[in-house]
Amino acid sequence: MTRARGLGRSSDQPASDLAGAVSTGHIASAEVLRQLSATLNAFRRFKDAEGTQLDPWEEGSLSVTEQALERAWLAFSQLHAALQASARVV
Repeated sequence: MTRARGLGRSSDQPASDLAGAVSTGHIASAEVLRQLSATLNAFRRFKDAEGTQLDPWEEGSLSVTEQALERAWLAFSQLHAALQASARVV
């Protein structure tokens, strides 16, 4: 029932409502969005901490790992925006 609370539902909701939320993907989407938000926030903190020294994102000579992280961050950002938009529609 913890996930249901994350969706703004009470913990004593009928089982049929919970089953409906699971079957339509509302709980899965909310959980993915929560995990994605946590990942993005951790990555932003990492990027900000790195920026206090030399900013590898602006140097133009990114290592393979940094390039992969940058591509992953962009992909996660786009997915995050899409999931937020779909959560508002649903």
